[in-house]
Amino acid sequence: MKVRGIFIVLIIGAVIIALAACSRATVEITKYVDVYDIVKETFLTDQGFSDELSKHITREVFDKTNIYNLKSRKIIPRNHGQAVV
Repeated sequence: MKVRGIFIVLIIGAVIIALAACSRATVEITKYVDVYDIVKETFLTDQGFSDELSKHITREVFDKTNIYNLKSRKIIPRNHGQAVV
């Protein structure tokens, strides 16, 4: 009986300590990125894929969105099953 009482007191103490430690923990605010500047640079840069862009987008996304890369590829529009007149 005495061992059981000590065990209960230890469990309650551990729970109190855990709750106190968790209440002091803070959630770090996420770093926000100015998306406008990144998207603008992705579309309009003529200097190619840079280290700065690689922090935010992949090379594949850059190749498919950069206007200078799109000009060099021949783009054939799909007619989606519609008759061409």
